[in-house]
Amino acid sequence: MSFDDRWGNNITGFLGDGTFANRKSPFQIKKMSKWIDVSASWNHTLAIKSDKSLWAWGDNQNGQLGDGTSASKDIPVQIGKDKWRAISAATNNNIGLKTDNSLWVWGNPNAFGVKTGSPKNIPIQIKTGK
Repeated sequence: MSFDDRWGNNITGFLGDGTFANRKSPFQIKKMSKWIDVSASWNHTLAIKSDKSLWAWGDNQNGQLGDGTSASKDIPVQIGKDKWRAISAATNNNIGLKTDNSLWVWGNPNAFGVKTGSPKNIPIQIKTGK
């Protein structure tokens, strides 16, 4: 079987099923609540539940899960207590919009042109120029 035949490579646990086993077809990860938005990169996943809470799982080498650690997670973990409107996952970084319309980045925010130095393992707000 080639990589292209799999539903997902789960080497970092980014499928969220509590294992590191690859999957050949879609599956439900956990009956938690209704998910309203999801964004996945090649190594981690972000999702927003119907209560607007943010959840993340998978590789966390650059702090891209936003949970304050660099430890990878093989099941969804809640990120903070804030309410989120939208999220977008990239390879080692993320960008998100909270319900108050503030913009946040985490992981390696330099990829977004935000010069913050080292990767951030919690979301940091993007300030406006005003």
